[in-house]
Amino acid sequence: MPHSEKTSKSISPIFYPQPFWRYALLFQSWSQLGSWLLIVLLTTLSIYSFLGGLKESPPLAGLLLGVAFGSLTSVVMVVPAQFRIASNNVESIKNVLLALENMRYVESYRILDVVVYRQKLPRFLRWREGEVRVRRNPEGIVIDGPRSILGMVRAKLMNAI
Repeated sequence: MPHSEKTSKSISPIFYPQPFWRYALLFQSWSQLGSWLLIVLLTTLSIYSFLGGLKESPPLAGLLLGVAFGSLTSVVMVVPAQFRIASNNVESIKNVLLALENMRYVESYRILDVVVYRQKLPRFLRWREGEVRVRRNPEGIVIDGPRSILGMVRAKLMNAI
């Protein structure tokens, strides 16, 4: 279903609210970096030990480099982004919540006018950077979260309205 011009004006494009240097660092927190390093090391060692029985197994450094670069995709997917919805009505909130629910997000906690949603995954598979924050204000709704998730939520909203 194509979206109307009214819809595209009520939902802003996705933008990056942080200063450029925050995105240049790639990792948004020390805990994200530590978690990523642990995952990379455990994955590399598991693959290396599995392939160790082969006659010509790849060198450990090459395997580590491949796993590290391959896993950076998951880091890039959670760079912080934001978009806004000009409407603050119940239907808009309902559409946002439905989109998040369909992506296996659940409410984590509330602080004043902000509701934080997290992925419905075991703790060791979640990063704080994957949380989505929905804030209602008199001008509309502001949604902050990982770029990859916001892209999908925004697309669902564009089709729903």
